Amino acid sequence: MNKLQVAIVQTSAGADVSVNLDCLPGLLSSVNDSDVIVLPEVFAIRGGDEDYRNAAEPLDGMVVSRMSEIARELQLTLQAAFREAVARRHAYVTVEHLLYALLHDER
Repeated sequence: MNKLQVAIVQTSAGADVSVNLDCLPGLLSSVNDSDVIVLPEVFAIRGGDEDYRNAAEPLDGMVVSRMSEIARELQLTLQAAFREAVARRHAYVTVEHLLYALLHDER
């Protein structure tokens, strides 16, 4: 039986999405050998109601694009999970998307 290696990464996000995303490659590179990396639900932005409204974007916006770029750089399954969520027109990437991506990973 294969073991699934899961890494849980804690971040300290603020209201600036770009700054928050720029911090991720360094954090994620230390757990690059993991099969699944779990980020907090507010990894991209943490702020007040107005901050969230101002940062709202479509699924193909900056956050998903940058996370896909980071995933390519680190060769993670996260990119496939994003694609699956977008393809199914889901508003969020969930654990189910990650598991689907892992099951269909050809590495």
